[in-house]
Amino acid sequence: MILVMGIIFFLSHQTGDEITLPDFSNSDLVAHMIAYAVLGGTVLYAWSKPVKRRNPSKVVLNTVFFCLLYGISDEFHQSFIPGRYVSAMDVVADTLGGLLVCTCWLLYRRKSLAYKTLS
Repeated sequence: MILVMGIIFFLSHQTGDEITLPDFSNSDLVAHMIAYAVLGGTVLYAWSKPVKRRNPSKVVLNTVFFCLLYGISDEFHQSFIPGRYVSAMDVVADTLGGLLVCTCWLLYRRKSLAYKTLS
């Protein structure tokens, strides 16, 4: 989790002309979603198994909230970097990335529990 946060911080510290993104519409938002999906996955992994088992909705809410807060802090950090700008849509993409990985985890969990019940 700390490593992913460090990579996000490093990338957000690059000036605007140092970053090259793929040439398609909203590629920056896709990059944000992917980065924060990875961050959300590492946050999910950090939760203990008993907590994930007892209260998965709490785990999801806290994980998504963590991604939101880190996304806000990342945008604040970028406001000091030449050639970078603050974007509310980036924060939305960050939060959606965390939500996406949490949704996948919940679906996997539900399918896994249903399979164990059938066995």
